[in-house]
Amino acid sequence: MTEPPVETAKRRPQPRRYRGVDAGERISERRRQFIEAGLECFGTRGYHPVTVRELCAQAHLTERYFYESFKDREALFAAVYEDQIQRLRREFTAAVMPLAPKFEAMARAGLGVYFRNLQQDARVARVLMIDVLTVSADMERRALEATFGFADLLNEMTMALVPRDAKIPADLDLLATGLIGSCVHVAMRWIADGYHQPVDTVIDTSMILFVATVRQLGVAATELRT
Repeated sequence: MTEPPVETAKRRPQPRRYRGVDAGERISERRRQFIEAGLECFGTRGYHPVTVRELCAQAHLTERYFYESFKDREALFAAVYEDQIQRLRREFTAAVMPLAPKFEAMARAGLGVYFRNLQQDARVARVLMIDVLTVSADMERRALEATFGFADLLNEMTMALVPRDAKIPADLDLLATGLIGSCVHVAMRWIADGYHQPVDTVIDTSMILFVATVRQLGVAATELRT
């Protein structure tokens, strides 16, 4: 008696490719188009007056594709904000780390990345420094987290320069957060004044705070070791 034939396993249908691009890649491309459209619309007109229809028109895509990647306008704004913050972090790290352990050179390079980005693209300045504080409590929280993230980077830079056995009479996390906060408020005033001061003046002004702080830490560490 012969056994019944074993059925071959059915293969799952593979995602269709269009012009050599699979479905996942197409979704990612459309998401990127909307993020670029969001930077343009939010960065030029502000968050509140912009509609989903305008965003779709700017991206040259339909509302169906908008809701494929984003729940609502705020979700897109958050994606635009995070995209710019991550870009700043990459550029900051690339500019700063090759200069270690020269703190003043590192600080000047990092400040240059920050302030020049805000000056070179007013859309980025508006999204990162103005509208993020007007969208929602969740976006305010994201802005705080971004500030703390840059403070953590600064803290790592500072800790690399302070002797391991030094007892610093300050909380370096709070100190780094204060320095980054000062940069944020300097930037906000600069933007509100229409970038009246030259960018080098803005960088030099912030450098005074950074250099004074690091020198004070060095003096304190020396006094505590003697």
